[in-house]
Amino acid sequence: MAHVVKSDETSYSKERFLGDIQSCVAQLKGSQITEEDRVIVTVENSYEFLIAFFALVEIGCSIALVDCMADAREINEIALDSESRLCISDRPLLLSDPIRTLLVSEIVRDGGRNSARELSFSAWSSRSPVI
Repeated sequence: MAHVVKSDETSYSKERFLGDIQSCVAQLKGSQITEEDRVIVTVENSYEFLIAFFALVEIGCSIALVDCMADAREINEIALDSESRLCISDRPLLLSDPIRTLLVSEIVRDGGRNSARELSFSAWSSRSPVI
């Protein structure tokens, strides 16, 4: 079985990876996120980040990646300036209305088991689907 994402302890198959993306797409669409929305993502490099990012790409949102070390004030300024509707984060943030914050652990079924420094990527075979 080919793996697309590996860590020291966990490997994710293409099927699992694509399934997790589809599950996240459903969660986001259930939260009324559409292709017209602008979304901020401020999450450490992790499996959850990959899933959330590719789910937003599939929906067709405009995505603003913000340094995960940025404080809430800076994220809020960027969100207001970009007219973002949603912020996906790996920590709770209090942002100005109407910006909602979703924790990445709430929309990705992996639930945060992998740290950013553990992940690496396997090479995609030529038969791999394009995401």
